[in-house]
Amino acid sequence: MQDLEEKIILANQSIITRREFLDSYSFEVYAQEGVKILDKYDVFDATNSTGEACITYASRKLPAITLLGLYTHFGGSLGVTGFNGEGKESRFFASLGKGKNKQPPPQDYFNQQLGLAFLREKGRNVFSTHGCSFARLLHKLAFSASLEPNHECRNTKAKRGALLPPYLTRLTRDYDKFDSRGQRLALQYIRDILAVYVSRKISTTVAKSTVRINLPSHYEKDSRDAEVKFLTECFVLAYPSLHFSEGNPYLFSGLVHGKLEYQGYFTMTAAQIYEVSLRNPIFPLRSRIISKPAFSFESRPENCRLMDNCIIGNHINNRNFCM
Repeated sequence: MQDLEEKIILANQSIITRREFLDSYSFEVYAQEGVKILDKYDVFDATNSTGEACITYASRKLPAITLLGLYTHFGGSLGVTGFNGEGKESRFFASLGKGKNKQPPPQDYFNQQLGLAFLREKGRNVFSTHGCSFARLLHKLAFSASLEPNHECRNTKAKRGALLPPYLTRLTRDYDKFDSRGQRLALQYIRDILAVYVSRKISTTVAKSTVRINLPSHYEKDSRDAEVKFLTECFVLAYPSLHFSEGNPYLFSGLVHGKLEYQGYFTMTAAQIYEVSLRNPIFPLRSRIISKPAFSFESRPENCRLMDNCIIGNHINNRNFCM
């Protein structure tokens, strides 16, 4: 076992400095205007070893900023929509996604923590007030963004092999190297990753007692496999009582609009969800079982035709697994 001195102190590690954010602008006047809202909400609330203002894993606003990025990755969009004469990114666009039949993103939380507001545009929750600064910050944090200076350069997440940024993917890879506080911080972010992933990618039930959680599509098998490996490690670390059977997740490929895509999905049964959620109150799935008592008089011939939808006492004569 590693000595305590050799453990990585995750909380103090810088992710991005204020100067790195400012340097993403072409002109200082625009940079100062763009960083103003981030300073108002104390986004850069730590300092690195050289005394520069920065964001660390322990920064108070990083959880909210990370959630923003996760929603753009798993259900929304992030893109560069304009470039200056030098070819440097100048305008940004981001949305949380449409969220049809999904758990809505916590927009009030984003507004409270970051002063960020949203507009409904074609069903999407588009970054509005202060949105340009935060979309640029997500891009600098390495959340995958499309580049759209013209039609030729437009691409999808599947085409560009969009993966989560290194500051998040290292949390599973280096977990055993972190100090105890670092492991607690890592689990906080890992659980947020799973919460957004499940809420954005859960599909309709494939059977009465089974749900499917789709994986993002990729044009390259290696990209799909890397995301599968990371998400599986997240589940194992955050919810060790959850056990996946062989062949879960199920991986496959197929033609979509004439292009080969690599896809897949996790499946979870109601029994799995129920067992894990009992041990972990924040597990991002729930299984509610409604009792169906069986009484002897129900089997009498004259009552058989009433059994499908009858109500007996306080019990509904129907069994449902509700996710």
